[in-house]
Amino acid sequence: MTNCQEFQAIVMAGGKGSRMTELTAEKPKCLLPVGNLPLLWYPLQLLERSKFLEAIVVVSESVRNEVQSALEQHAHGVNKLLIKIEFVGIPSNEDWGTADSLRHLYELNKIKHDVLVVSCDLISDINLTGVIKIFRQHNAALSALFFASGSPKYTSPAPGSTKTDKKHEKDLIGIDPATSRLVFVASASDYDEELPLSQALLKKHGKIQIHSRLLDAHLYIMKDWIYKYLAQNKSISTIKGELLPFIVKKQTSRANRNRIYNGKPENEKPINSEGDNLTPDISQFAYEDELTQKIRDMSSWSDHSGDWFGPYHGDHIRCYAYIEQEKSFGCRVNTIPAYCYVNREIKGRWSRIIGKESIEEKDDKPKEELKGAAKDLIETCIVDEKATVSNRCHIISTNIGANAVIEPKSKFNNCIIMPGVKINEKCDLKNCILFDGAIIGEGCSLADCIVGKHYELKDKESYRSKVLTEIDHLMEI
Repeated sequence: MTNCQEFQAIVMAGGKGSRMTELTAEKPKCLLPVGNLPLLWYPLQLLERSKFLEAIVVVSESVRNEVQSALEQHAHGVNKLLIKIEFVGIPSNEDWGTADSLRHLYELNKIKHDVLVVSCDLISDINLTGVIKIFRQHNAALSALFFASGSPKYTSPAPGSTKTDKKHEKDLIGIDPATSRLVFVASASDYDEELPLSQALLKKHGKIQIHSRLLDAHLYIMKDWIYKYLAQNKSISTIKGELLPFIVKKQTSRANRNRIYNGKPENEKPINSEGDNLTPDISQFAYEDELTQKIRDMSSWSDHSGDWFGPYHGDHIRCYAYIEQEKSFGCRVNTIPAYCYVNREIKGRWSRIIGKESIEEKDDKPKEELKGAAKDLIETCIVDEKATVSNRCHIISTNIGANAVIEPKSKFNNCIIMPGVKINEKCDLKNCILFDGAIIGEGCSLADCIVGKHYELKDKESYRSKVLTEIDHLMEI
């Protein structure tokens, strides 16, 4: 795959993690450890693996230095990132969506070309060849990545809750199977039993497949005129919920098929009779130069068959969907069950996700001290080289962070133990998340619990499905 220098890569890492506040109240979402690496590390490595040389990371201004320092801690050894990173802060006291952040980058003159936008919570073993190719092939306005495998199914309760994970809100994705045109995007909750489709849409696309089990990767490639349009239409706040459905719907508008002569967009705001500025139509921004239009009109090539319409039906706005095959791994870490799931999966999938044999840093520290623990420790667990683990523990499917100390005669199953945690003797923990610096007293028993940063449990305390933290309010408004 060639270098992707015509695109500017943007990683959206400024979100507050509203669907997992029990975790993000303790630590920024983009820094939650997955396999003892920050969540943000994975989309950056995906970009690097796909031959991107630079990336802009959008973060909340209040945690900008913390995020930068966390990535620099891994700027060595086998997990070192080579991609050049620029951090751009957004106001911490503003409830900005991803479209707001994209608009902000344009106003700061940080973006000048077509862009690839990805969420900080995407972990996948693919490279981006397919979604980039379909964008280039059709000179698209937008292309989006989906996974045929859908969202993972979670059957056990999430830590901190007595309930199993609620059903994911399904998206309805309409795709023309002959051309891969993305022609319909909506939430299934907006419709009851019937799904009305416009006559114009059905006339243009004789066959439409409606998918309800695709996983939207929240990875989009967009033409530069889209964020220029956002600069003048500030009513759009999010990419997935507002911008994407809006652009997809605009493909069937008459204005999309009207020619804009001389190859110039009419991108000035129209003014009504009273002198008020009006929001311009997006079709004023979607244009191609006159030579490109003439070449296409004179060509015998067409992206569709069975009618006498010209290539792309004369559309200037064209959206496409690229669906990754089912055997590919893709997960969005945007809920607590998803976070626990990917931490359990990461070691077994590491070589495919990253293309390296081991997730752990190479060091000279002997591993003999771990061999007395359960055999599954080495096979299913990730243990930081700076952690101290007694050889008289039974540990399965657990990730242990730096400087954690685990005393003898304890049992751990499906736990995430972050840096600096101290666990005394004879503890029994199942499906728990322990934040930095937590102290677990001797003989404690915890199941499906979240223990907050620096929280201390006394000896022999027992809890199930609890959030144990000093923070009074977990919900961020």
